[in-house]
Amino acid sequence: MASAASSPPPEGQRTRFYILHQYFLKNGSQLGRLHDYVGKTLLPAVQGMHKGPVIAMQALVAPHMPQLVLIAGVPSVDDYLSIREKLRESESYRKGLDAWEKGQEPPTEEYTSWLLAATDYSPEIKALTNPPETPRIFELRTYHSPSDWQLRALHERFAGPEIKIFHHCCPN
Repeated sequence: MASAASSPPPEGQRTRFYILHQYFLKNGSQLGRLHDYVGKTLLPAVQGMHKGPVIAMQALVAPHMPQLVLIAGVPSVDDYLSIREKLRESESYRKGLDAWEKGQEPPTEEYTSWLLAATDYSPEIKALTNPPETPRIFELRTYHSPSDWQLRALHERFAGPEIKIFHHCCPN
């Protein structure tokens, strides 16, 4: 599935949080049904009510495959909750959701959702002016720290010169 990013947040608002949804699937009909749901129901509905970044990626190499990841950036947790509420109120969204969830097999094997806080040094995700002609490959990394002092050290490392590596090798 190709990635899709909408416009950045409105002027003066910064993306402060990212919601990361991971859909762990099994071989069979789940991946095709999820593609239909995301492409024909979820993304069109969200684009009508959310102006921040939304990215959909399918795993090519991962500990569990097939797998699909959705990432949405929002200025506040309240904005995310408002979008969820608007989706629940949308009849067309609920119809597409029901079609995905009520197939012959469960829609997923497992589903996780994470709330991630953007850092001050996190760049804004912006849509490309000219979408690439061929699909791109991304690496999704999450970092874990067993203690607060190690987390602070990690942030200091990335807030300093190391972040330039990501900006140089991975432009928007």
